Amino acid sequence: MSDQLQRLKTLIGYSRTIVTITKVRSDGSAIVTHNDGSTSVAVGQNLALGKAYLEGDRIIGNAPDLPFSEIII
Repeated sequence: MSDQLQRLKTLIGYSRTIVTITKVRSDGSAIVTHNDGSTSVAVGQNLALGKAYLEGDRIIGNAPDLPFSEIII
């Protein structure tokens, strides 16, 4: 990772990504799929299948299903 990108992430204080919620569990967690195809478990409120914003391991809200480009540095 470039030094400038690392400094920017330090200033922002968090990393927000868009994931796809593929399964909602009854315990308030969900299985999410990342852009690279990996999956993880996240927690949140009012979970629904589809695109969502993820900060750390928390789903913070629904995200629009728009086309995107991924930039790898």
